[in-house]
Amino acid sequence: MKQALQISATNAQALSPLQKQLKKLQEQNHKAREAVQAWDRELPLYAEAFAQTVQPQRLRCEQLLRDFASQLALWLQTAKWGRVQREELREIVSTMAQDVLDEHQLDEADFMHWKAVHDAHADLDYDDQRDDELNFLKSLVAEQVGLNLDDLQLADEADLMEQLRAKLQEAQAAQAQQAPNPAAKRSTAAQRRKQAEQEAAAQAAKQSLREVYRKLASQLHPDRASDSFDAAQRTAQMAHVNAAYEQQDLLALLNLQLELEQIDPDHLLRASEAQLRHMTGVLKEQQVELRLEIEQRERAFVEGFGAPVGARLDPTRLGPLLHSALSHWQAQAHQAEMQLRVVESPDSTRQWLKALREEAKLQRRWGW
Repeated sequence: MKQALQISATNAQALSPLQKQLKKLQEQNHKAREAVQAWDRELPLYAEAFAQTVQPQRLRCEQLLRDFASQLALWLQTAKWGRVQREELREIVSTMAQDVLDEHQLDEADFMHWKAVHDAHADLDYDDQRDDELNFLKSLVAEQVGLNLDDLQLADEADLMEQLRAKLQEAQAAQAQQAPNPAAKRSTAAQRRKQAEQEAAAQAAKQSLREVYRKLASQLHPDRASDSFDAAQRTAQMAHVNAAYEQQDLLALLNLQLELEQIDPDHLLRASEAQLRHMTGVLKEQQVELRLEIEQRERAFVEGFGAPVGARLDPTRLGPLLHSALSHWQAQAHQAEMQLRVVESPDSTRQWLKALREEAKLQRRWGW
């Protein structure tokens, strides 16, 4: 991630609209940087607390579900059942296995175990069922967007969305190449003026880049070092300056200027309009980059620990999410423990199946 651009301004005179926009972008990016830093600071602490409190409950729940499925599988093999009862038990076991596969974060060994449980009792293997679901989803998406997606080989829903974005971008690019472009045939005065402004801004940016580089090189010259330690520091800083200049990275050079206190408080007021426009563009690009970094951390949090649907992720307020996750897995483990007690014998399992049928009848009757 590029370092953030910070520009100080004085209130000695009113700011222009462009200066106000630049200042607003600076404030927004500052908040985004704070959010990135908060994620980097809080996520390891949350992971440690999660491992100590939530993870044991989640593992306990998964073990209880495994015991429950194993108990039903044992009764299927050793007790006598009617055709309807046997089908009900097989459906319960396969549905439970699919729920665990889809909703629990399993390691490879546990995943293969539950997949085997599912396939042993389901009419359709787990892999075949997932392929059918993906193909059905692919056909719906293809109908909606009007593209042929038959050639896509998919791993999961996320893979479908990723490949779909690529297909849409290809289609848009092809359409843009085929579409006539009247603007290419003529250039209005406004377009010529805009192009001139852009060229002026680019030239000003290059000039600013050279000026900043020269100032930094002069400030960091070894002859100005007070001792050997200072000389070593200057050499290290100059290496960063050279790398930024080679990459034409004005943002990095401006940050280095700030670190060396070479940008005075009136810098924003003295900058030309072309320079302001360039720096505004830099800050907008930085804003996108910061947003992507925040989204990456949010995605890592959701994939690693889960989060309630619609939950607002704030790295400074992860405590309530930890408490919610703990309560959820405690409740799930308690429910699994109660279910395991219900099927402790074939007779109790028959009574449980009968109760489930009666409950299903009531739901159908009253539309629950």
